[in-house]
Amino acid sequence: MKAVQENLHAPGHQDKVLIERLAADGSVAETLTYAQVRKWSSQIRRVLAEHGLPAGTPVGLVADNGPGWVAADLALLLGGFVEVPVPLAFSGEQATSLLRETQVCLADPGGIRKLREWGLADAVAVIPVSSPHDWDAVRQSNRRDGHEPDIDATDDHIIKIIHTSGTTGIPKGVKIRSGALNTLVESLHAVSPAGVYDRYLSLVPFSLLIEQITAVYMPITSGGRMILLPKSTALLGTARSRAGDVLTWLRGPPALLPQCCPRPL
Repeated sequence: MKAVQENLHAPGHQDKVLIERLAADGSVAETLTYAQVRKWSSQIRRVLAEHGLPAGTPVGLVADNGPGWVAADLALLLGGFVEVPVPLAFSGEQATSLLRETQVCLADPGGIRKLREWGLADAVAVIPVSSPHDWDAVRQSNRRDGHEPDIDATDDHIIKIIHTSGTTGIPKGVKIRSGALNTLVESLHAVSPAGVYDRYLSLVPFSLLIEQITAVYMPITSGGRMILLPKSTALLGTARSRAGDVLTWLRGPPALLPQCCPRPL
């Protein structure tokens, strides 16, 4: 996706905050700039290259809604891999059905715990995306190092395999092409007022395609930031007393409305 590439590497964006994690009291617990996320993403791609995985390889992604998920997603997106995100709410059988065709899985600490719970920790090769060493390297490095070369943004290829919405049985994977994803982002920009993605509060799992688009790609292509809920807060809840201070736009399904506005409007 050309717009993601351009905005992630834009010189004027490097010192801007891309990811903001809230604390339980609504204050800001941690932040990552565009440059830090870009370096982290590039670091993950170097590890994938060291494993001998070429572009086009299906790679699983099992992680909490955190900075590690975003860095891993961008690494796969800009590296030309086929990303297979797995919801943490899935059963072991459902997760196995999605990961069956993958050669390796990117996972943060929460994802690694889930893989163990599913009994898959030894069944799939796991690459950690947020070890303390990686975190320190991203947070403390002041080197203006280069980044892994991006794929040709004009190339149309399979970029994701997304699970079907039904979770009562074995989910099927729907193949998403990069051209279709790019078209959807462009169409959303065409109908969205200017500035609405300056600050986007993410309330639902990143494993959903619509949340990947609205919480990750729309803020990046707008030069904005994504706001993440506190680690202890359920994804379908929000620190409502602080909501007006942290977001400018909310897009979601009708079922989300009672969570945000428990009293009738």
